Amino acid sequence: MPKLFPYLFLLFTIGFGWFIIAPLVPILSADFYVSIASVILLISIYGYAVVLVGLLAGYISARFTVRNVLIASSIFTFLGLTLRLFFLHNFFLFLIMQTLAAVGYPLAIAPVGSVASSFKNQRTVTGLSVGILFIGMGVGSFISPLLLTFGVQGDLGFATVLSLISLALVLVFTRGYPKNYTRNLRGSFSPLMVRNWYVGLVIATFSVFFGGVASTLLNVHHVPNAVSFGGLLGGLSFVGSGLGAAVLLPIFEIKKFVKGGMILSAFLAFVFAIVISYSLLFAPENFVLIVSYFLYGFFGNAFWSLALSSVIKYVKDPTLSGFATSMYSVVSNLGVALIPSELTLVFLSFPLEGFLVISVMQLVALALAWWL
Repeated sequence: MPKLFPYLFLLFTIGFGWFIIAPLVPILSADFYVSIASVILLISIYGYAVVLVGLLAGYISARFTVRNVLIASSIFTFLGLTLRLFFLHNFFLFLIMQTLAAVGYPLAIAPVGSVASSFKNQRTVTGLSVGILFIGMGVGSFISPLLLTFGVQGDLGFATVLSLISLALVLVFTRGYPKNYTRNLRGSFSPLMVRNWYVGLVIATFSVFFGGVASTLLNVHHVPNAVSFGGLLGGLSFVGSGLGAAVLLPIFEIKKFVKGGMILSAFLAFVFAIVISYSLLFAPENFVLIVSYFLYGFFGNAFWSLALSSVIKYVKDPTLSGFATSMYSVVSNLGVALIPSELTLVFLSFPLEGFLVISVMQLVALALAWWL
């Protein structure tokens, strides 16, 4: 496992640098003199990066080896997280630097299968890698309000320090990583795959949206310590996401309860999405939000992971599942890229309509769970 540490630290750093911004949304909006939706774009840009760079990253890895693509990911992450510190009063340039950092995300995720292939427990390593990314997102959201003691620059600068350490670890300790990249994008399309892709889009989108909008909506309701509490909620959601897939999927598989587990996870994700939306929009209750954020992440990501696993059944030959699984990730992140900033405007201006949008989209995902 020491061999895996540099890769896990890179994923943690990416997640941390990504969501350290979430609790700062209202502060950055005031500092940049831009709308809340514009600041949410700083979070959504990671989704755009996966959509635009994700599939290309596979070919880059195949051409330049796994180690080289991880070095490239580390460099993009370090440069983006460092340079954004110099543009805290220029939103456009800050966005460009944030985009630079975001490119490191798909480059790091693309070779996860190849990295895992060099270990005996491949599924465990893959699940651990994705879980560490989520935990990094959660810790970034948790700790960001505490770091505000050092100002916004000091807060964001903590992510820069982590990215420098990550770059050093990847440069020094990844020489033994596999040289060949095993991703295969071959495969045929089945219209039934769209159902799975929809589920992936809904869960990924709302996980990011709820984490990004918490501080802003709490501030609207004049909740004390809205920034700190919003950071706590976002952190709980992503820690729940990391634990959900790691804990529930093995249990469902051992108990031969995969189908029932998917429906149960879908139902509970629907329930807690409704509770979060109603509470944020109309009646914020601290305890209700704390429990709901964690459990939405816990059951939502279990549902997301089960829907990803079931997409393979539409492919006759498992070796030809690359297109289906790759597009699942791309569509999920397309939702992350496009929906949160627009939905934020709806939540702020038309609360009831925003509540209905969340309710209907989650309800459709629940209905689809019976046929996945």
